[in-house]
Amino acid sequence: ADPGVVADLLPALAGNPELLLGDYYFEHPDGRRVLRKGSGLPVTAHRLYRSSPTHSATLIRTELFRVVGEYDTSFRVMGDYDWFLRAILRRGAVAMPVGRAISVFNAEGISTRLKNSPVLAAEKRRLRRTYYPRFYGCRWAVNEAVGRWQSVWKGR
Repeated sequence: ADPGVVADLLPALAGNPELLLGDYYFEHPDGRRVLRKGSGLPVTAHRLYRSSPTHSATLIRTELFRVVGEYDTSFRVMGDYDWFLRAILRRGAVAMPVGRAISVFNAEGISTRLKNSPVLAAEKRRLRRTYYPRFYGCRWAVNEAVGRWQSVWKGR
């Protein structure tokens, strides 16, 4: 994200975390950059059901790749999501948030192109069937709806 990233992360790396999660800048085709917070919330099974940590804003210990394995190249777009699910849900890897922008994510990649949305949807369904119980999606939707309702209710 900027020249000071590595120096700023050295203290966090001293504790030998398995995963270091940072924030990132989402760069639009017109050059605008928007800061996206990827490190503020704990990484839970519920959060992972919705989305994956941003791999470009994550530092991963080499040893974790040895234990979990590499990215599954049968996924055209979501190999990183599969890897995070294996590492965190199955292996129990702990992700440490750093609250610092680490990278710039370009909006012109394969995962952000509209024509790939059927591929993304199919791969996400495959991952959810593999890593989550059958009716977890219903539980997730209810939890999300209750959370939104609570936010509205508290705002009154």
